[in-house]
Amino acid sequence: MKTKKILAALLIGCICGFTACSNDDEILNSVADIVKINSSINGADPTTRAYINDYTGIGNFEAGDTWGMYATVGGSHVLTNSAYTVGTTNLLWSALSETAPVTFAAHYPLITSTITDPTAYMFNAATVTNPDLLVATPVTKSKGEAVDLTFNHVMHQLAINLSAGLEIPGSLFDVTVTLLNMKSSAKVNLLTGVVDVSAASGADAYPVKDVAELFFVAPQQLTQGTDWIQVDLAGKTYIFKVPASLTDLQSGKRQVLTLTLKKKPDGTTTVILTDQGITGWTNQGGTINGNADEQ
Repeated sequence: MKTKKILAALLIGCICGFTACSNDDEILNSVADIVKINSSINGADPTTRAYINDYTGIGNFEAGDTWGMYATVGGSHVLTNSAYTVGTTNLLWSALSETAPVTFAAHYPLITSTITDPTAYMFNAATVTNPDLLVATPVTKSKGEAVDLTFNHVMHQLAINLSAGLEIPGSLFDVTVTLLNMKSSAKVNLLTGVVDVSAASGADAYPVKDVAELFFVAPQQLTQGTDWIQVDLAGKTYIFKVPASLTDLQSGKRQVLTLTLKKKPDGTTTVILTDQGITGWTNQGGTINGNADEQ
């Protein structure tokens, strides 16, 4: 999103009586009033400008990226989902508080829909343009102190690695992957980044993807034995069910499924889970064994 909104203008006035105002003094005063914000994603070096790496989850923002910013003083909001554009917006201490500590919170990308309660926002990961929601760990600072915001991924990333035996017809370049029986919305506290996994809801379909793409899904509880991953290849459909050892998809973590399409001795085909892991993105668990049969 490239929405730009100036949170506060730099209006520096001189009251000139018998002594003329110094331009140097004006510049120093204006610089001291600007809130210095440093940001990174998953602890990346804040001095390095780079795009977010989908596989490591680490990165930094580019000029023009726009956050939703909150600022609280003494329990009262002085900024409420205000647009902060990296490289453009100047936020002033004088517009927040020059004496009391200020607590800063932010999320990316900027949410333009109405947020009734930022502590319980329902984020639909299936229908938004950018489902990789980031929320900064809240930071409390006073005038003159730098505000270091570390943004963390709060959705769950699902990565599916697929291979096939020589006896399986079709090219993996033509495969499609569909998620089944998944909740589409997550209940997110935009001020802390905490997700209530038990409150996931909605049944909007996630986009159908090829095997090289990543799914960003709402953290949620899973029901063992239900149809979960549908693989379509060369006119055949293979279904992988939720294994007994996997109970949920956790916030900020990545589940990696390595699936292999194979033909069984009796001539039927199946999908074998040959390897699995979860990676800050942070690994969620250990090896899961299972299979998926042709439908």
